[in-house]
Amino acid sequence: MDDKAMSRRRSRRLGPIREWLRDTYDGLLATSCSSRRPPRVSTPHAEGIGAIVIVEGTTTSQPAGTASSRIPIEVQEYIIGFLVPASRGALTAALVCHSWYPAAITVLYKSITFSSRPKALTINALSSLAFEHPLVRAQLAATNTVVFQSGSFSSTFPFAFANMMPSLAALQIHDFKEPLHSSCYKAVSQFSSVTKLELKGATLYNLQTLQRLISALRHLETLYVSGLYIKQTPQDDSIAAHRRAVLSPVPVRLRTLELKTSRNVAQHRHYANFIDWLIDESICESLSNLSLHGPLQRHTYPQPLGPDSSALVNEMINLIEHVGASLKTLRTIYGAW
Repeated sequence: MDDKAMSRRRSRRLGPIREWLRDTYDGLLATSCSSRRPPRVSTPHAEGIGAIVIVEGTTTSQPAGTASSRIPIEVQEYIIGFLVPASRGALTAALVCHSWYPAAITVLYKSITFSSRPKALTINALSSLAFEHPLVRAQLAATNTVVFQSGSFSSTFPFAFANMMPSLAALQIHDFKEPLHSSCYKAVSQFSSVTKLELKGATLYNLQTLQRLISALRHLETLYVSGLYIKQTPQDDSIAAHRRAVLSPVPVRLRTLELKTSRNVAQHRHYANFIDWLIDESICESLSNLSLHGPLQRHTYPQPLGPDSSALVNEMINLIEHVGASLKTLRTIYGAW
């Protein structure tokens, strides 16, 4: 078969899909220009998650006989599944027609991002929508990932959403600075499905805040810690270590750990104490993947390490020895941040 024949055959096979995509684009234009545009809820975040409570029963219908109506809905849902969660594209797809709404709205709520920036989604805004609209509560039940940007994490989050997000699997917290009340850890423990925690740029009063947060997530399997800054002195961490005997055992057993040390040499002792706690509580006894960054800096190498950095290196070595045969992947990076 020559190239022209193959091209004609491919065109006939792809013809209905091309027609469907063209009709879809026309539908998007019609939706955006229609006078029947769905009314929007008054919310600080009217362009994303906060805008989807308005779609039910108000979206346009597909014209009979179009390519979109001839292609199975399963194929359409499969294509919609490639949209980025919580994106503008997912929101637009939810506004196209009734048949697209269920798949697009699921993608939209799959990941939720909070931020303290102007006009961004906040915890208070989403909690208000969830209590007012059953549709929002139903979609939050399928949320898989929650991201907190610009220091937007608050102690109110677990109290407001612990019972609304039974499928939550991943928490990403950036610029964590707010102190946690002692009752917050019990609320966090209700996220029984969370298996991944990422902490980037956390500023904590003491190391016990991080330890209690990890202990509360009983099914945690993946932990990423970067840019940790502890205000309390390392000596206080050591004093607190003697109190562990009166605490209940930590049930967490990590599978993946990535630890990226701080440029601040004064923080290396805190990292060493943190690794020592991971070893003492057997949190890493089933570890399969380990990634360690630091503590050397390229412009100082090969100058000797200070006492805090030396303690950190020794604890890293102890951690590798402690993990033993269960370790499948080991990645060590020195001098790179």
